[in-house]
Amino acid sequence: MVKNKSAALYIAFIIAVGILSFASHLFFSSHNDLLSKKKKTANYYAYNDSSSQGNSLAALEVDTGNQLILNYQLLKGFAYPYAGVSIEPPTSTGFDFSTMDELVVEISAKHGTKIPISLMVFDSLYSQKDVPSSFLTFQYTLNTANKQQSYRIPFHQFSIPDWWYKEHHIKHHIAFSPSQHQINSINVENCSLLQTGVQDQIKITTLFVEKKSSIPLYILTAGFVLLIAFKVKNWLTKKKTLRIEYAASPMGSSLKKNSSSIDYIAKNYQDPELSLTDIKENTGLNESRISEEIKAKTNLSFKQYLNAIRLEEAKNLLINSEKSISEIAYQVGYNNVSHFNRVFKQIENCSPGDYRKNEKS
Repeated sequence: MVKNKSAALYIAFIIAVGILSFASHLFFSSHNDLLSKKKKTANYYAYNDSSSQGNSLAALEVDTGNQLILNYQLLKGFAYPYAGVSIEPPTSTGFDFSTMDELVVEISAKHGTKIPISLMVFDSLYSQKDVPSSFLTFQYTLNTANKQQSYRIPFHQFSIPDWWYKEHHIKHHIAFSPSQHQINSINVENCSLLQTGVQDQIKITTLFVEKKSSIPLYILTAGFVLLIAFKVKNWLTKKKTLRIEYAASPMGSSLKKNSSSIDYIAKNYQDPELSLTDIKENTGLNESRISEEIKAKTNLSFKQYLNAIRLEEAKNLLINSEKSISEIAYQVGYNNVSHFNRVFKQIENCSPGDYRKNEKS
């Protein structure tokens, strides 16, 4: 029964840790929805290569569910035709994602299979305000399918493509940092493998940035450590458990003689005045020899061994008799019930009453 109860406690503990982790993720994770229906968090525009003397077409629809649907067709005209949708902040200060960790997007394309997402950042060292092509372009390319899929992109995976470095004659590497760079726009662009003349459609149903809370991880780690510590404690307790042999009451086990001092203690542990002097006088052994024998046999001191015998019989009586706790205390050799309760709790980690209740339930 006790083993089943321990197993139930372990299961309840794991479930509680899981619930706490999930709840902390809900309440402590930061979230910024860029397609919010409740409030305006961004502006949306279609763009194409017309400013570069190109002929590509792009048209954007924003449906009632605030989904973005980009219909585009790359046409010959500009050497590298392009089209896309730009998600821009409602103010000129740029998106502040300094506390965020990742971009989450749910997206699909009818024909395109490689959709670049670019974070456009104005940097006074490299950029001109009226020339978007001079903005730092941190890019990540999605491998998409013709069905809606959700992608989580950590910000550290965005990087500037080689063509940007070559075009701007910059040799040193620039890493994106949400805490240092404010984003002027998020661009979702045409498939980089799509041929001219093909009509394609990109549908974006979810777009938000998020800070993943580390609290669930802390809770799970702490819970796991506590569980392991509890298991180790139980293992060590079991390793230290001794087979205590003594002259128990009729319902107990019979005495096995190991030595004269051990024998004498086993027969007289119920005497509250039992001491090393008593054993010395009745066995003819000196006190140091008695202590050595007890230590060799049990790895305990005389006092520890005497308490162990008394508590072993006390547990026997708690389980197998209806005697009161005070009666049991006096019967096993304690003339003070408070002292008995204190010693019992110190060794068994529970009161005699709780022990009886747990063992009988």
